[in-house]
Amino acid sequence: VEDGAEVHEVEVLGGTRLAGILGAGTVRASCHHHQAIAAVPEGLRLAAVSPDRIIEGIETTDDHWCVAVQWHPEDTADSDPTQQALFDAFVGACR
Repeated sequence: VEDGAEVHEVEVLGGTRLAGILGAGTVRASCHHHQAIAAVPEGLRLAAVSPDRIIEGIETTDDHWCVAVQWHPEDTADSDPTQQALFDAFVGACR
């Protein structure tokens, strides 16, 4: 994990595309951001939140594959299959 990163729990919300990738419930995520999404824009939905209710993941509500996370899966993907699953899902969607 990079200097300044904090690994903390993030709640992935059930019924979301992100939950289909990572599983619903709590995941450990490497976060080192100083800004965050204030509100979920129209056409997107909340997919993950931190314990302090910071928006950590959003996604489209239509059939287009668009998932965004506010953490750094690349920091831990080599040792965390859950984080690697994000990359695998993205590559799969591109095929």
